[in-house]
Amino acid sequence: KSITCESLEIVEPAKGRTAVSLYHTNKGNGAINVYNTKIPVRDRYQPPAISLRANDDNSGSLAILNKHGKIISALISTGVVTAE
Repeated sequence: KSITCESLEIVEPAKGRTAVSLYHTNKGNGAINVYNTKIPVRDRYQPPAISLRANDDNSGSLAILNKHGKIISALISTGVVTAE
């Protein structure tokens, strides 16, 4: 009913490129990267199209990146809450 592992990679069948990667960051928080497998890869590093990360107990980020790995849009929670 459940799988326990340190990371999980889902690959597209034709060329074996990573489509989705679930892993923990060096701080032990969860992260998910989604890749566009249609973009030709020049080397082994392929930037994700979408990256979702938990930064700590109270913050996280969702980023959309272009094919060069530059963030084109991001939603970031700093964990700071103000009372009105």
